[in-house]
Amino acid sequence: AQQNERHTHTTPQQTHRANMGKGGSGTVVYIKSEAQFNDIVAKGGAVVIDFTATWCGPCQRIAPFFEELSTKYPSVTFVKVDVDEMDTISAKCGVRCMPTFMVYKDGSLSDQKLEGASPDALEAL
Repeated sequence: AQQNERHTHTTPQQTHRANMGKGGSGTVVYIKSEAQFNDIVAKGGAVVIDFTATWCGPCQRIAPFFEELSTKYPSVTFVKVDVDEMDTISAKCGVRCMPTFMVYKDGSLSDQKLEGASPDALEAL
């Protein structure tokens, strides 16, 4: 009797999920608590935040580019905040539309902010 070989294939989504939670190493961290957000910001360095929502079309379209930037700039921590799940964080940061991108530098919110899904403007942040 011939045994069936099981071929394993890892999808990009599985790979992405496996890398979640790692910051500054070319991956995007998904914020799941206010404490996690505060810890990441407090550790210093540059942190780029993508305030997003699952129902936001422009957010979904720019998401792959945000992922690319996290690989291109591994010394920067890239995080996503779902405004519906983490409404206290988005309210504290004054987010009014999605996507909104903000930058923290050494624990302080900078004046660098982008509202909208412009890849060129996002990379310029």
